[in-house]
Amino acid sequence: MIFNVLIPIFLLVLPSIVLGQAPQVIEITATKDNKFKIAGQKEPVITAKPGEVLKLHITTFKGPEFEKDGTAHSITINELKDQGWNIRLKEGVKDYTVAAPDKPGEYKSICDVKCGKGHDDMTLKLIVKP
Repeated sequence: MIFNVLIPIFLLVLPSIVLGQAPQVIEITATKDNKFKIAGQKEPVITAKPGEVLKLHITTFKGPEFEKDGTAHSITINELKDQGWNIRLKEGVKDYTVAAPDKPGEYKSICDVKCGKGHDDMTLKLIVKP
């Protein structure tokens, strides 16, 4: 099971390693007030090129509610779950490597962990531009 996740991620990162291109780093905070914030932006929006490798550097704070295993929030894009966009966030700082989808468009991420008041508004957007 773990190889099903690690092998695709390795294959996504491999071109960056071989070609010397570092992934785009996105600084995200999942707040205790149940909001996503991206450094230097008013609205939480990630802009990427089709297939671009992204390194999400995420700082997570627990809100008033969280799951029994300590999961405080998630970044979930339903139509991209099978491509690594179902990230379960526990309190602390962690990096996640994902790739933008090949198809340009706008993708809405939700938090699918009940985290308290404002949970339904805890979203961010991934915009993929050619």
